[in-house]
Amino acid sequence: MICRFRYSTSKLLLGFALIFFSAAAQAQSFAEQVVEQVNLQRWLNGQLPPHKLDGALAVAAQAHSQNMASRNFLMHCDPDTQSQPWDRMTAAGYNWNSAGENIAAGEATPIAVVAGWMASPGHRDNILSPSYRETGTGYVLDSSDSTNVRYSISFPCAATHQTGPFFRYWTQVFGTRNDVYPVVIAREAYSVSTCLVDVYAYGAGWAQQIRFSDDGVNYGNWQPFASNHTRNLVGSSTATVFMQIRSGGTILNASDSVNLNLSCDGSPAPNVVFSNGLE
Repeated sequence: MICRFRYSTSKLLLGFALIFFSAAAQAQSFAEQVVEQVNLQRWLNGQLPPHKLDGALAVAAQAHSQNMASRNFLMHCDPDTQSQPWDRMTAAGYNWNSAGENIAAGEATPIAVVAGWMASPGHRDNILSPSYRETGTGYVLDSSDSTNVRYSISFPCAATHQTGPFFRYWTQVFGTRNDVYPVVIAREAYSVSTCLVDVYAYGAGWAQQIRFSDDGVNYGNWQPFASNHTRNLVGSSTATVFMQIRSGGTILNASDSVNLNLSCDGSPAPNVVFSNGLE
């Protein structure tokens, strides 16, 4: 079963779709895998900018998946507390300007749940929307799930039907903060096996200049702003890219980290062909 929601400061769009899936037992780093799969879909459908995984959004998404599983409902609006997606994002500390949410239940793997969302127009719109820069995913396995899962087919805050069991509960939230421009390594891959990676910088339309650092202290020279870059990482098990963007006298900071499957010393990598995080 899949549900989708989008909200922004300018308009409210509600969409609903019901899709039932079989469940199979498998779970391993599912939240990170969903982010990777979503960014893959964004690349394959127009080479769209990657979403950055945000900690506050991940907290909000995980909490909603946990609440759905433990209190037996599958709804965007919590039928017990009346909280809406934007309420949960705000409570998690995310000061959003636009927000969206996809939920699902029953799918066994990240690949399967993203495929289900992509097959549903409303959920696909959320995944491919140009309105969002950041994302977070929640996943909960409820092995004792039963047939008393509450849901509504018309988006009120009161359940109208019962269904289930689903066992697996997914929440994916999206957001944008007007004053936050993320930097994203290798399309938010969980790990990389090459030291030369793509780096995507948000800030187009605002930033005039950009510069990078490997340690957050020593920065390169300011250069005209561009969104797409390649960098040689520095690190043994993890690497971090620090970014500063500037418009007039205002400087904004961002960073992103990635796990390394090799040691990188920042040296140029000869004869490596790398394109936008996809090897």
